[in-house]
Amino acid sequence: MKLGLSGTDTQTPSNRALTSWISDGNPSPGGFELGMNPNQTNELIIKRRGVVYWRSGEWKRQNFTFLDFPAGSGANMTNYSSAKKAYFSLSGGSQVGNGYSFIRLNSRGGIDAFIWNATTKTVEPLVVVVCDPDEALRRRVALSGGCSALQTYGCGGGERFNQTTGSIPEALWHYLYDPSKGLSDCQQICRENCSCYAYTTALPNGTACKFSSSRVYRRTSKGEIFYFRIASSKKAPPPASAPAPAIAPATPAERTWNWRKHLARWKLAAIVSLVVAIVIALSAVSIFNRFKKRRGYRRAQSKLTAKQDSKITEKGDNELRLYNLATIKIATDYFSRGNMLGRGGFGVVYLGKLANGEEIAVKRLSKLSGLGVEQFHNEVVLISKLQHRNLVKILGCCMEENECILIYEYLPNKSLDSILFDPTIRALLCWKTRINIIQGVAQGLLYLHTYSRLRVIH
Repeated sequence: MKLGLSGTDTQTPSNRALTSWISDGNPSPGGFELGMNPNQTNELIIKRRGVVYWRSGEWKRQNFTFLDFPAGSGANMTNYSSAKKAYFSLSGGSQVGNGYSFIRLNSRGGIDAFIWNATTKTVEPLVVVVCDPDEALRRRVALSGGCSALQTYGCGGGERFNQTTGSIPEALWHYLYDPSKGLSDCQQICRENCSCYAYTTALPNGTACKFSSSRVYRRTSKGEIFYFRIASSKKAPPPASAPAPAIAPATPAERTWNWRKHLARWKLAAIVSLVVAIVIALSAVSIFNRFKKRRGYRRAQSKLTAKQDSKITEKGDNELRLYNLATIKIATDYFSRGNMLGRGGFGVVYLGKLANGEEIAVKRLSKLSGLGVEQFHNEVVLISKLQHRNLVKILGCCMEENECILIYEYLPNKSLDSILFDPTIRALLCWKTRINIIQGVAQGLLYLHTYSRLRVIH
């Protein structure tokens, strides 16, 4: 393949470049691009979101200094330049065996070379360019000389992150559901925010981001892989210790003093143990009382739930179905991350499939959302009475084991914003379709404001 420019004698030359994947397992276009420098055609550059990230240095007539091919590999980089086009190309491999050599721009903005070895008849991977300091730390390699200097943001917690396997409580993660963001984008966002201490991707395909401002985590071998900020201020190593002085044997007076000192320590230890025992006893009593109160609250909540359920029936909302929690768990594969459709301020929405094959959208309200039992029931009654062809239809609800769950009809086309802000999918929306969408939104709003028998104040 040729990396370079063609039509350089015109005002709009075409650029042939390599574009990285957004992640190692997702071939969607990523944030890095490797190609020829349009201002200096004897140099290769890597851009990160349009900004120069790495420079190869000038062409040395035979090869680049960063490409140190093994002897006998047959791999060779060539450069061609004329009035109409200029490009670099990599050749070698076919003349020394059945294999081939190639270079790859990986998802973290580095260049990996795969060189054919005619002796072993294998392709040997070589790390030739690494600019990401976190990646260099993980792969235990040195940064390449042509990398741009790492920008600092004055964070006392350091500018580098280390790959970690562990767990951070789910409540401490904040999500950014943008499928155009990859791991390197998550890293940059977290690095710029001094209150961000951990990051990783949010979706299984290596896209979207989630961040945490927690300064601690629990290290586990089977935990989640994320990147944790390395503290910049490390303690200096202790100075070399001097030879230990000789210790003279203790005199009888010193031995008596030591015995009295130990006796005082025993007394102090006994007093501390007594205080600790009292604190533990008081804590146990407090926990027991709280447990009794919680049981009383749960009983009251169950009574209130039964009361509210009867209210729904009395109000004639026969179309609203009450689901049991076991059915919802089976339908959503026990709220698996693979079935997650999105997350909002009030909870997480999952895709579910009932036993009869019907697909549903399950909104599991967060316990931190602030919705009480009575408020939740009032909202269910309200939404069930708002029925219109341009409003999402609620099918039912579930209240078991402190869970508050709403079940809606599933919309296979997902949310409108996922289409409007996707540069590829939004091109499929013609103006006729867009006008129909606008009219549908307007009709739904008109119903809420004018024709609904319930007054809704947001």
